[in-house]
Amino acid sequence: MDTGSPKKAVVLVANEHILKKRLLERKGREGNRTARGILKRVYPAKRWAFVYSVMDLPLIYEFWCKELKRAGIEYILLDAETYENLHGEVFPHGPNDG
Repeated sequence: MDTGSPKKAVVLVANEHILKKRLLERKGREGNRTARGILKRVYPAKRWAFVYSVMDLPLIYEFWCKELKRAGIEYILLDAETYENLHGEVFPHGPNDG
């Protein structure tokens, strides 16, 4: 949707610990039908826990911010747990970062 106004983005920054905590709290997901037409609602928490454990989360945030800059989109970084403004490009590295 083009409103003519400059685009702006809010990037919620979470470390691996917070992401895993949130995914374990999820009880279900939007319904998806399998090939046999069965409605599947179980959230694949173990799969996502594995994905979070092997990906370079700080690098993903860095690339995402570079893409926003490249596209000329102004953005702010907010801590995904406290919603405090991070005032710059601070990326999570460990359980106590964020």
